[in-house]
Amino acid sequence: MSADGARPKDDLPRGNLLGIGLALAATMVFACLDTITKQLVMVHDVPLVAAIRYAIQLVLIVAIFGPRQREELIKARSPILALVRGLCLAASAGFMSLALQRMPVAETTAIIYAAPLLVLLLSGPFLSEHVGMLAWMGAAGGFIGVLLVARPGSGLDALGLLFASANVVTSAVYYLLSRHLRRPRVSHRRSLQHPEVRGQKTVVPMT
Repeated sequence: MSADGARPKDDLPRGNLLGIGLALAATMVFACLDTITKQLVMVHDVPLVAAIRYAIQLVLIVAIFGPRQREELIKARSPILALVRGLCLAASAGFMSLALQRMPVAETTAIIYAAPLLVLLLSGPFLSEHVGMLAWMGAAGGFIGVLLVARPGSGLDALGLLFASANVVTSAVYYLLSRHLRRPRVSHRRSLQHPEVRGQKTVVPMT
């Protein structure tokens, strides 16, 4: 790193490749999560499934980062935004589970991938970030796929489509807040932990 704190240009491609790899890995994990959630919500109540999900996440976060971070783990520069972010995550998980109760996994997952397009539309005005042409092309291709899946008259459950659309909105807000809270002076461990705490507090009373 140079004296002025700027990263060398040679490090940027490596960081981009790492980010792409992590995004692909996360997509695979979410695919498994959606499939398992589909099976669970067919025999259990949605709040119960969500509560167990967040309880496990909370235990893992505390076990991994708690010994080193301690009280720093629950501190946030913007507690209100952290609360809103956690509520959005809990709401998106609930909407996703409700959508999976009424629609197949493939169709539900295809629809919720409209969220990146909404993030692109809002990242400029809300985050002041530049969105490149390749990103727009990828998002447009994904949105065309969404239209092909959720086309009018396709026979998909209308309420399921509504829940999937609500998931898109809440997920987009969650992603935008995640990016905002991940900026300088906000620990990624703290930004990880707060949604699990807020989500757990939200869904447990509903079980």
